[in-house]
Amino acid sequence: EEMRDCEIKDLSKDILNALYLKNPRWFEAIMDAYVLEKPQKEMAESMGVSLEGVHSLLYRAKRWLKENYGRQYDHLRKS
Repeated sequence: EEMRDCEIKDLSKDILNALYLKNPRWFEAIMDAYVLEKPQKEMAESMGVSLEGVHSLLYRAKRWLKENYGRQYDHLRKS
């Protein structure tokens, strides 16, 4: 159990690093929304985009994450 948790943590770090390299704005949106749990209206103001822009950033980032890391992450969580 402890080993699996370490593997998930390492994969999470790798995923976030890859996301940052792919698109720093996507990284910022994901971190603000899911790590810092900022309200999306506040995110829009701080990022200088509309609320729809925040939705778009999050949608695109999550789609990229799922396409590139979804299988690996699901496999570890099910192990």
